[in-house]
Amino acid sequence: MPSLLETLLGLASPKSAEAKVVGSPEAMRILRGMIQPGDPEDYLTQRYRQIVKRAEQSPSKVEVLPGREHLANLGAAGAYYPDTRTILYEPTYPTPDLRENLAHELVHFLASESNKGKARPQEEHRLIRQFLGTDTYDPERRFSQSGFTPGPEATLKDLETLEGWMAPPMRVYDMGREAPPVRPATL
Repeated sequence: MPSLLETLLGLASPKSAEAKVVGSPEAMRILRGMIQPGDPEDYLTQRYRQIVKRAEQSPSKVEVLPGREHLANLGAAGAYYPDTRTILYEPTYPTPDLRENLAHELVHFLASESNKGKARPQEEHRLIRQFLGTDTYDPERRFSQSGFTPGPEATLKDLETLEGWMAPPMRVYDMGREAPPVRPATL
């Protein structure tokens, strides 16, 4: 006999029951678009895709909601709140700006999850600048962003830190079974 939780989860569609990134229809439309393969030569398209896919694989759920008035009071384009795992975004921005903004806030979510819920905003913003091009909203800069790749100031240690935030969490056991073996690193 199924438990109450199993019964309730059965009422929801399998996709919505498993979703780790949830939110407003507009945010979900943009995030679904970010997961599409896109141009394999475009660094930011591929990095955004990696960020969204990793957030969807997180063991924690994050909620993405419009927060125009709250953000206007902060003077911000977006915000991530680790205590509630909530991302607020400015819904009136054009889609390219929203993609940039949501990727930025999802990096905060992934970094916080990787750091056991502790936010490290200075380090996160430094790496966001290096690997996503900017950590502030500037609508004029978006057009010049085409073709962005990290510069020489991006160190291997910084890349390893960012990639660590993007890596799925290591699990020893999954429902009482041993985790599958980990692939060895290749050089």
